[in-house]
Amino acid sequence: MVCGFESENDEQMKVSMGKAMKYTRFWLKKHGLTADGFFPEMYYKSKSGIVYTELWIPFKKRE
Repeated sequence: MVCGFESENDEQMKVSMGKAMKYTRFWLKKHGLTADGFFPEMYYKSKSGIVYTELWIPFKKRE
C-alpha cells in the first residue's frame, strides 16, 4: 500500500506524517491487516517548495 501526502514546510510534514500513520494503522486494523516490517518513506521536493511524501507499507493478514 502507498500512502501519499503533500506538505508546505517541515513542520506541516511532521504533523501530516503523524496523521497519515495514525489513519494507516486504523485502516489496516479495520481490514484485518497489519504492517509487515520496515516501510520506507520517499520524499519528492518540487521547485515551489512543496514536499510530496509517500509511505510504502507492506502488509499481511492479521493473525
